[in-house]
Amino acid sequence: MRDLFILRHAEAVIAKNNTADFDRELSNDGVLEVRQLGRKSNEMHLLPSVIYSSSARRALTTAIIFAEETNFPQDKIVVLPKLYDIYPDQLMDIILETSDDFSKVMVVGHNPVLSVFLNLYTIEGIVNLPTGTLVQVEYPNNETWQSIKKTKGNIKAIWKPQW
Repeated sequence: MRDLFILRHAEAVIAKNNTADFDRELSNDGVLEVRQLGRKSNEMHLLPSVIYSSSARRALTTAIIFAEETNFPQDKIVVLPKLYDIYPDQLMDIILETSDDFSKVMVVGHNPVLSVFLNLYTIEGIVNLPTGTLVQVEYPNNETWQSIKKTKGNIKAIWKPQW
């Protein structure tokens, strides 16, 4: 079985005049969101084997905080700059190229690609993935990442921090 965790970066501050979108930081609420998601994942033993993160500041900070909360080694986060601006089929290619040693893959990235990806590659789809939301996609009859190419995953759970 293969599990894919899709995590849209937590809430970020609005870009100021001289701040590039790429450099936007998490808001205080965003930090709390991802800490809550990390704790929930830890409690439920839903922990990734590998984390792929966009190199944009808000996504990478989300990945780092999630790793802190789940005791995932931060130096094992794979930073992929192309996750900042990517198409859904390119994201699927990254997943398909993942080593089968990793049965649980997490991708920390951005909309609209994550929402579109979930609509294309899951049975249920999702209209829009809000910031700070974690989706677990299950591929129950798949023993390799390559084998998911011809199937759609099942959305097993969606977690959004509660205030």
